[in-house]
Amino acid sequence: MLNRRTSLNRDALTPDSQARQISDLDTSDQTSGKSKLGFSTWKILALVLLLALVLRLWGIDWDQGGLFHPDERAFLSQVYDLEFPEGDEWSNVFDPDESTLNPGSFNWGSLPHYALKSVHYLVAPYKWMSIFDLRYAGRALSAVSDTFTVLLVFMIGRTVFSSRVGLLAALLSAIAVQQIQLSHFFAVDTFMTTFIVATIFYSIRVAKEGRRSDTVLAAVMFAMAVATKFSVLPLGLALVFAHLIFATSRKGDRYDSSGVAASEASNQGRITYQNLLITAVVFFVVLIVVQPYIFIDFKTYVDNISTQGQMVRREVVFPFTRQYEDTPRYFYQIVQLGTWGLGPALGITVWLGLIVSAVAGVLAQRKVDLVILAWVIPYLLITGWFDVKFMRYMMPITPFLILYGARFLWWIFEVIKSLQP
Repeated sequence: MLNRRTSLNRDALTPDSQARQISDLDTSDQTSGKSKLGFSTWKILALVLLLALVLRLWGIDWDQGGLFHPDERAFLSQVYDLEFPEGDEWSNVFDPDESTLNPGSFNWGSLPHYALKSVHYLVAPYKWMSIFDLRYAGRALSAVSDTFTVLLVFMIGRTVFSSRVGLLAALLSAIAVQQIQLSHFFAVDTFMTTFIVATIFYSIRVAKEGRRSDTVLAAVMFAMAVATKFSVLPLGLALVFAHLIFATSRKGDRYDSSGVAASEASNQGRITYQNLLITAVVFFVVLIVVQPYIFIDFKTYVDNISTQGQMVRREVVFPFTRQYEDTPRYFYQIVQLGTWGLGPALGITVWLGLIVSAVAGVLAQRKVDLVILAWVIPYLLITGWFDVKFMRYMMPITPFLILYGARFLWWIFEVIKSLQP
């Protein structure tokens, strides 16, 4: 493996060679026998996670009971009206009109509903909670969820790039304005993002090794993401793509289909076929458990999703969507996230990081980049085309943009270091 200095060999002028050399910087501290977390890394990570949690819990009573966030207000109302069946009420569980477990609306997935209602029930014997009290529990869950996202960002960065990139990415994620803001609401964005990042984490492991345990965990996380919000469904493309990468390539960090023996290819193909079947079964089983009324009340689910689709395309105009008239596709979201969601400095860095990582990752055929890009690019193309452009729509890809931004900053540091006499 090339070290930091020699990995920038000026004689290697081909794009493929340059891309491979740049990507080698990602794993420089892993291949030198330092892949295990040292005490100092654990300590720094703990401080970063503590910082993330404090920033997300600080000012949790920002509205002083006003419930000004419209989605949060509707969400809390739906959760408060839910009741776990008792006695004869169990006979109505499969009747969507009578069941006390049916949220009745599927603008969002049901998993966050049930999570908060479970907390409500656990606390009920000790303290009566009004809908205004419930917001504290909901926002705390949101804060904890996004703190887990920060941890997952570190895990991806450390596992597939380096511990330093992982720590830098985690720190940037911990202080990201958009993540902190959305963590102060009980809405679906933080929960959805946590499950998305977890799905990609396990999908990367599937692409590299094809292990059954990673297959199951990726499917579970994907199902929970879909049970949080329907718009996550394109994530399935990245999950399936990860399995196909494993089926057609040698094990390891890079995609390499050359020289794969027929017996090895046949074995990996068989494993992939089994894993895809397991993925489908696990996905539907988990989805039935955490969002059963997607099937029981399927008509309402389809109607709600259809209305949401019409809303983002502005086929149906609401007062709160008029603000996006005459706003340019893609460019508007890029500028908004870069200006207000992350701040100009980090905003420019993450978008440059995405471009550089996309080019270098594809040329170097790094599996991690192929899997991440299989989610980020399709989602960005789909969401950026929407006529309605809430900045929170960028939340599902923000952790990956930050990860690429951290990677880009570390590349720059290594380049500057290599040029010093």
